[in-house]
Amino acid sequence: MQIFNTKLRFLLFSLLTFIIFFSSSAFVLEEDGVKNTLKPSKSLYDSFIGTNEVHLKAITTSGSSVSADIPHITGIDTVNKSTFVIKFTTDENATGYYLYDADETGNKSLIKVIKRANVSSYTYKDAEYGSKHNFIIQAYKTINGFTSFGQLSEAFSYKFKVKKKYKNGYAYYLDSYGNPVADVLDFLKKSVYYKIDVNLSRCTLTILAKDNKKGYTIPVKVWLCSPGNNTIQGNYSLGAKFRRRVLFYDSYSQWSANIYGNFLLHTVPYKSYSKNDDLDVDEYNKLGTRASHGCVRLQCVAAKWINDNCPEGTPIHLYKSPKEGPLKKPKLEKLPAWHTWDPTDPTAKKLCKENDCHHIKY
Repeated sequence: MQIFNTKLRFLLFSLLTFIIFFSSSAFVLEEDGVKNTLKPSKSLYDSFIGTNEVHLKAITTSGSSVSADIPHITGIDTVNKSTFVIKFTTDENATGYYLYDADETGNKSLIKVIKRANVSSYTYKDAEYGSKHNFIIQAYKTINGFTSFGQLSEAFSYKFKVKKKYKNGYAYYLDSYGNPVADVLDFLKKSVYYKIDVNLSRCTLTILAKDNKKGYTIPVKVWLCSPGNNTIQGNYSLGAKFRRRVLFYDSYSQWSANIYGNFLLHTVPYKSYSKNDDLDVDEYNKLGTRASHGCVRLQCVAAKWINDNCPEGTPIHLYKSPKEGPLKKPKLEKLPAWHTWDPTDPTAKKLCKENDCHHIKY
């Protein structure tokens, strides 16, 4: 009898929770101008979808006012010529979200079922360059095997197209909303030439690509660096490159390249020659400030990229200026003492996975 009463109380509690949650106006579907409260269904497809395409109300453009409690698309970041990131608000009461793409007639196709409520973006890969989209998001809630849906967001219109625009002497690649593209390499010629700019005052290293006869005007990448108080200034050419190299004071580098004399571009020092998990964490956490004995220290991602993409003879300009460069200075995610490897090191991905690390993307 006691077991029966326990089960009954559990069922009543579950039913009450379900009713309270779906009394919210955020979980009312508006389709073809008619608001309908959706009945719970065992299957996400039984109650609403049926097929992969469902007719929606008239498509609206992005920027329209949307109720704060309804998840909606907030923007899209273009990554490269085949990838962009769809950003959206979340609902802590939801189980997850359905992400759709609608055509101009209102027919929508399912892109992805996102099964976590705290996820606020989705990376759309293998997209067709030049394509047009109308993205819609919808929250869903599942309780005890029953699922119901929230209100459809208004459509966010997006054209996957990039244009080149000149500003302050630099050539930027912008998406259809005027936002800079994260990775412009896809839009450059395969045989591209680079220049390395090192701002010793702001402690940044910027890669510039050659823009035909206009010179090195295309900002490609920017990274934090740590020069020293006595780092040389002027114009030089990149010298010999090394996979591993012995530095001064019993320290070592993974990737490095000569600038002039004993001045190098190299990774933050390691305490061992051949290990990737013996990083000097204190020195890593100084990136973005002057901290070296004269060389220019970099994260692994930057040092390796230069070694892979900039041949010997690549022009390098070291200078001092308080002004911001063509790309904003990145922020450094400092490491705890136990994290003795560079999170940007491609050879150390396994270490981050084993320790369940969650780092910002560089």
